[in-house]
Amino acid sequence: MADTEYVKQLGITITKLREKQEMTKSDLAKKADIDRTYLAKIEQGIVVNVSIAVIRSIAAALNMSFLNAYMIPIERMRKTCR
Repeated sequence: MADTEYVKQLGITITKLREKQEMTKSDLAKKADIDRTYLAKIEQGIVVNVSIAVIRSIAAALNMSFLNAYMIPIERMRKTCR
């Protein structure tokens, strides 16, 4: 359950950060060197086991640290559990 909630929050986080930077899914996928449909599934929370390498690539494409990209969804989960 916690894993699926994390993936859901990761997807929400990536979507918000991507939109804030006015990037399309195609833009981000190209910059992160991943398939656009895979990125779309990550954003939708469909992909349960997203690798650290993919999170790292997406974070770099969004000009943020891996640690922030990894931790923001955890912080979101904590807020929803309160």
